[in-house]
Amino acid sequence: MYENKLISLFKTLSGKELRELKQFVRSPFHNPKEDVVRLFDELRKANMATLSEEKLHQAIFPGSPFNKKALAYVMNYLMKVIEDYFAIQAFYNNEAQRVSSIAKVALEHQQESIFHLKVKKAKKMLNESGLENIETHQLHYELEMALCDQQKNQVRGEALNLKQPSSRLEIIVISTMLRQACSLLAHENLAAISYEHGLLNHILAYLESPEQKHLLDLPVIALHYFSYKTLKEDSIEHFKKLKELLLINSKCFTQNDLKNFYAIGINFSIKQLNKGNRRYIREAFDLYKKALQEEVLLEHATLSQFHYKNIAALGLGLKEYDWVEHFLINYHHYLEPKNRTHNFNYNFAKLHYEKGEYKAAMHLLQAVKYDDSLPNLTSKILLMKIYYELDEKKVLDSYLNSFEGMVRRQKKLGYHKKNYLNLISIMKKLLNLNPYDKAAVQKFKTFIVAKDRLPEKKWLLMQL
Repeated sequence: MYENKLISLFKTLSGKELRELKQFVRSPFHNPKEDVVRLFDELRKANMATLSEEKLHQAIFPGSPFNKKALAYVMNYLMKVIEDYFAIQAFYNNEAQRVSSIAKVALEHQQESIFHLKVKKAKKMLNESGLENIETHQLHYELEMALCDQQKNQVRGEALNLKQPSSRLEIIVISTMLRQACSLLAHENLAAISYEHGLLNHILAYLESPEQKHLLDLPVIALHYFSYKTLKEDSIEHFKKLKELLLINSKCFTQNDLKNFYAIGINFSIKQLNKGNRRYIREAFDLYKKALQEEVLLEHATLSQFHYKNIAALGLGLKEYDWVEHFLINYHHYLEPKNRTHNFNYNFAKLHYEKGEYKAAMHLLQAVKYDDSLPNLTSKILLMKIYYELDEKKVLDSYLNSFEGMVRRQKKLGYHKKNYLNLISIMKKLLNLNPYDKAAVQKFKTFIVAKDRLPEKKWLLMQL
């Protein structure tokens, strides 16, 4: 199968985008080249599995000998046309930005009545949108500066009202620096890299001074500030403030903004949960539920299998079985098709397991098989727990041997391999433990507590 960046992009285009592009590439303003139109039409109807350079060349240049360079030129040109389409779509999707641009062009052509009309319309749109994110403040600033420029050109020497755009610029700079700092901190935590934050320390000192603390009344600054503080100081108080502001001001931000705020809150809650602070199950669960309502967890109408699993696990931890059941059913079609059925079966099996419905859980787990090894191992651990709780010792003994063999054969598990081998080893010891020998049981408990890199430690201790 022939593949390059154009073909890869073409596969992702929706039916609506293809219909609009069909008109777009035929517009002489955007594309004067007929060979580009022929290439688009050929790609639109082609079977991507059997596509080749030769077939494309024949469709674009019928009867001509194959010329790789000529084909590459046409493909690059179509790529540019599609990129222009995306840029124009983004421009038209932001109506206030479009009207603002018209205002600036009108001023360049000395059409002051049109300029004022469009500025007024753009500002009204911004105010009615209810958004108070960085991009909205940026557009307000551009409009305010355009008005100042118009006044400056109209009457030389006239005093200009620069206070409003100057205050607006201050908001933009502070919130942008805080947002960037959040991105850097998140990357530091992920990649063990340290960044210089330079100017940020001065901005924080300025923002936290008694004279400027009123700036924290602005949602765009407050949410970025408390996001940064939550990440930087691992502070429960700052997290509480972030959550409070997020729930109050969600309408002030776009879904992309909200996605970042919710990610910080959810990751903080899970981090606290991993430290043993069990009340953060509810915190993480409530944030996930709110994020679902805001539709910020969907990427291109797809829900990550990890979000799907995490939300279900948190709900099960709170014994909200009915809610979890409805969630698993209502959101399973948002999962990627490749592993949709497997993810649904595994998480529904966990629901059955938590409710003590072991036979139903086993039935679903027998149908679970992922391509990715880690999710496959997770499902095998759940089946292992069911065999133990059903007291199927002979079956479990045989199962643990096959499970161990499978783990040892895996070449891409990394540090997870040691974790799973530890679990299998301890499960074998548990099978042979005399439950009536109190000294042996206590010694085994102590051994489990001290053991590092051991999945399901809490469950193992519960069995003892």
